[in-house]
Amino acid sequence: MKYSFYYSLKVWLFSVFLAPLIYIIAESIYNPGAFISEPAIEIYILTVLFELAFSFITWLIFWMIIVIAIKYLSNKIIIKWLIFILGIILTVLTFISLSSGENPFSFHDIYWGIMLYNCLCIGIGTWLFGLSRQA
Repeated sequence: MKYSFYYSLKVWLFSVFLAPLIYIIAESIYNPGAFISEPAIEIYILTVLFELAFSFITWLIFWMIIVIAIKYLSNKIIIKWLIFILGIILTVLTFISLSSGENPFSFHDIYWGIMLYNCLCIGIGTWLFGLSRQA
């Protein structure tokens, strides 16, 4: 269980810290004037804090999925695919749950871009970091 804790924490924090950076770089390339009124560093810090606060419960669920997968499945590739798919689903559900009737989820706002980059980072982190059955 200890190893699954560190694995899930690495994948989660990899996403929390890298996804906003990728978003800012991509937005700077595709929209050069995007960060004139608000500096990119402020947006990065606020986004990281936002993600830490609002994805904490998602991380706990992600960790428990990993613990259960390691306990009941023996094939590491199947475990990784399960973690990969459920990690992305949890990420999408977290972002959708944050949208409300007053502020519906839109494909054209910052949440959409950040969500896509978080999904990308969760997917990469799942395969990048090693997973051991000695959890």
